[in-house]
Amino acid sequence: MDYHTEKWNIDEINGLRVLALGAGRSGVAAALLLSSLGAKTALADDYPSTLGEQSEEELREAKVELFFEGSFNPDVWKPELAIVSPGISPKNRTYQLLDSMGVEIISEIEAAYRLTDRPIVAITGTNGKTTTTALITELLNKAGKPAIACGNIGTAFSDVLLNPPEHYDESILVIEVSSYQLETIKLFHPNVAVILNLTPDHLERHGNLENYLAAKARIMMNQTAAGDTLVLNADDLKVWRLAKDAKPQVWGFSRRFPNQPGVMVSGGNIMVHDGTRPIDICSVRDLKLPGQHNELNALAAVAVSFIMGVTPEQIAEGISQFEGVEHRIELSAEYHGVQFINDSKATNLDAMEVALQSFDRPIILIAGGRPKEGDEFSRLLPIIRDKVKALIVMGEAAQGMMQAWSRDVLTKPVFNMEQAVWRAIESAQPNDIVLLSPGCASFDQYKNFEQRGKDFKDCVRSMIKQMKEVQLQ
Repeated sequence: MDYHTEKWNIDEINGLRVLALGAGRSGVAAALLLSSLGAKTALADDYPSTLGEQSEEELREAKVELFFEGSFNPDVWKPELAIVSPGISPKNRTYQLLDSMGVEIISEIEAAYRLTDRPIVAITGTNGKTTTTALITELLNKAGKPAIACGNIGTAFSDVLLNPPEHYDESILVIEVSSYQLETIKLFHPNVAVILNLTPDHLERHGNLENYLAAKARIMMNQTAAGDTLVLNADDLKVWRLAKDAKPQVWGFSRRFPNQPGVMVSGGNIMVHDGTRPIDICSVRDLKLPGQHNELNALAAVAVSFIMGVTPEQIAEGISQFEGVEHRIELSAEYHGVQFINDSKATNLDAMEVALQSFDRPIILIAGGRPKEGDEFSRLLPIIRDKVKALIVMGEAAQGMMQAWSRDVLTKPVFNMEQAVWRAIESAQPNDIVLLSPGCASFDQYKNFEQRGKDFKDCVRSMIKQMKEVQLQ
């Protein structure tokens, strides 16, 4: 078929045979959206169905054909378009077969983009995407500029179009996007694009760091000099070098270097330079989020908000009120001077390192899960030795972590989260931090990092309740 070179009109979709490949939240949302617009739609996954009863019933009512456990055959059900979920690798058998047949393959964010005319802010990077996306959305909303967070942050882009919230027609879409989603964009064109940072991750998919950077850089490939802006981390030289060949205006953000235009820290204050003059925003101390990494996330959010017309006074007020997002260095409970921090979203070692650097109190670290290709646990030994009082390991990575760290830190292997939290409480004293920061993917024991974080919080609350009941006896 001929690949599209412009956005869809509804007539093009009516009767189009569309396959959603991958039954995650974005695949389900894309299938339902395209079906609602008249496409003949199927949803396929190589694994047994993990759809809940409600999702499956909704898909069947929408007349979406379902194929699980590798039962999809493109020679029988011939798609004209495939919408691929982020978790589906280009090496996937069905993906390669569709590609060889000349079927256009796009990501879910690309499909949704072709159906909206709303302004878009898109955020990518190895770490900090969710926090920055949430902060930008809050700053815009508090300033009276309706904004909707979607994408990797939890609500699929397609779901926003299928079930538009109030004020959608006046809203800015703030979209968290991953390298996997960016691999298969064609027209996706954010008005403001943000690249936060780049550290080794997903190399089993991308092969090497240069390919990973190239995938991230696709966020800017359709931007132009006519009104678009690219916001880059000037403290990350791998990211900052993208400024050299960028077509749109570039804003830098930095804790160390002045940028014009850009956002920086100067004398303990966050400053915006709009290209003509410096503008004071607020003190760094007004940030409620711990860690230098969150300073950078906040600088990026300040840049985007200022570009989108939020006043310095409104930015300062919003910054001072923002307390973070669930599962990312989230204070979940406090008992007898011990803080329980849920950082389940730390699915790589760099995110774990960031979390460890965020605290100056003794840490009891709960870590482990499914390791990623190329993980070298030993490289974190200096910070583990410096920051961690006791280490509790679980999941497929437990053995590797023990080999790398147990000679220097008291280490306790466990089988599940309940055991992990109990062991942590046994080791904790007033002024300690119990930190769930796995440094690994969740898929060995959980459906996703959200489920893992919820299990941690449920276990913590349950055990605190038990301890309180014992004290009352």
